[in-house]
Amino acid sequence: MRKQLTILFFTSVLILIGTNSIAQTFYNVGGSYKSRGNSARVSTAITAGFGANYYVGDLTDNGFSGGIRISPNFSAGLQQRVSDRVHLRAELLWYQIAGADSLSSEFGKVERNLSFRSRNIELSVVGIFHFVNKSSNSKGRAGFVPFAVFGFGITTNDPKAEFDGDIYALRPLALEGEPYGRYAFVMPMGGGVRAKINDAFDVSLEGSYRVTFTDYLDDVSQAYVQHTESPSLNLSDRSLNQQNLIGDKRGDPNNMDGYFIMSIKAQYYLPNNLFTSGISIRKKKKAKNVFR
Repeated sequence: MRKQLTILFFTSVLILIGTNSIAQTFYNVGGSYKSRGNSARVSTAITAGFGANYYVGDLTDNGFSGGIRISPNFSAGLQQRVSDRVHLRAELLWYQIAGADSLSSEFGKVERNLSFRSRNIELSVVGIFHFVNKSSNSKGRAGFVPFAVFGFGITTNDPKAEFDGDIYALRPLALEGEPYGRYAFVMPMGGGVRAKINDAFDVSLEGSYRVTFTDYLDDVSQAYVQHTESPSLNLSDRSLNQQNLIGDKRGDPNNMDGYFIMSIKAQYYLPNNLFTSGISIRKKKKAKNVFR
């Protein structure tokens, strides 16, 4: 899966580079924008953000009434304009999720007494659709824009748990006898609002849910299996009464785990001539030397 993660990263970069080339060609050939005077056209932005998140899975109650732990996240990305309404964004996200039966309002989960914490990195590519036309000119951008996001990505999956003062990585232990991958595919979907601060900066509030294709973000999914050695023996069954039998239900394999991400992001729009101005200056100097 590490190979797939590398491929996704470079594919994301190539898509953004290709999109930027197409957009620049369109604008330079003539474009369709009326305002092209001193207002610089903006098409590429760097993004950075922070926020809070929480996971939804076997260690949270139905209806999100209990078991929820709020944890932090930080992100950085590159955003590229495709059209006035559509942008693409490649983003790297660090986030933490956690859950504990001790926070549940359900007696059975409190009795089960499982918990976990996981610090992960997610790489995603999302499309951003703006419901208000966002002009490509720096001075003509709309001041307040609602938007929707949808895309795909990969996240690391590294649940851990504490027992007797020590922290254990749960995935290598296969506590339910089912090995699962270090990485998982995700589908971000959500929306938010963006506000213009000035010609170069925007700030946005964004919320999205990650649909995943794994039920092991929390290392809990199916049934109890036999373990004879520590730490697997102690971490597999941490119930208060210690009366679970092999085959008894430990989790619910019918519902995949997921997590919510809420974040505040800043976007800085790069000048379109950022990478070409130096080349143009060198060409002009070279031309002057030729005619001397």
